[in-house]
Amino acid sequence: MKLKEFKISQDPQNEKYIYLGNQELLYMGKILSLSVHSHITWTLCLPLHGEIRYESKEETYKTNQAFLIPPKVDHQIEGYGSYLAFVFFEKYSPYAPEISGGSKIIRLEERELSPLKVELTQLMQHKEKENHNLNLILDNLHIPIQRKSKMDDRILVVQKLLLQKDLETQKSLVELAASVGLSESRLSHLFREQMGIPISSYRVWIRIRNLADALKKNRKLTDAAHSSGFFDSSHLHRVFKQYFGINPKNVFADAFIHWI
Repeated sequence: MKLKEFKISQDPQNEKYIYLGNQELLYMGKILSLSVHSHITWTLCLPLHGEIRYESKEETYKTNQAFLIPPKVDHQIEGYGSYLAFVFFEKYSPYAPEISGGSKIIRLEERELSPLKVELTQLMQHKEKENHNLNLILDNLHIPIQRKSKMDDRILVVQKLLLQKDLETQKSLVELAASVGLSESRLSHLFREQMGIPISSYRVWIRIRNLADALKKNRKLTDAAHSSGFFDSSHLHRVFKQYFGINPKNVFADAFIHWI
């Protein structure tokens, strides 16, 4: 698979929309191409206008239909300037790999996503709109993977500790294991079983969410990166390219972002 760099449009109307939910992060905007990357989370890819080309080692598709990308699958996307919405969400489940067939994408029915598509289109047309149902729609998406109905109490404790924003109080794996009375290896195994990803990947997901939250509050990219747990701009660039296939400056460093 050839590595392709992201090409940002010079169109001044290339507006972007970002929504930070309780368990979701949505990005909507024009995409030309994304270099090879793999997501931490499950990701809904929803073309809103035009076709895209998805390519991985397993499969290649050119489509204008929505699909679900499993975590940790190397892929790239050619957007051809189409308007796309990506929803990255915490729908972790040990059953998900079985349902998805491993590394293959899941094609989704148009009727399941119609309310979301309508809402996103309205948001683009009416930027000043305040009363929208986006959070409700995202929470009720009928997608073919499941949240665990009952999480292990020890994992809930660890998750709460990991979500602490104070960098000075962040706990190591040894400290996390001790806080719930487990060995490091047992905690690592149980967390991955319950959440679908290792603790290290979940830490990165939290940093990215914290970055979006900091930028929403009009912080500069460098300052937001540092406050979110990235060592420096180079660290942020490397992580962002690895998980999203794009330079973070191409997403955040302009005046055309609408925070939903």
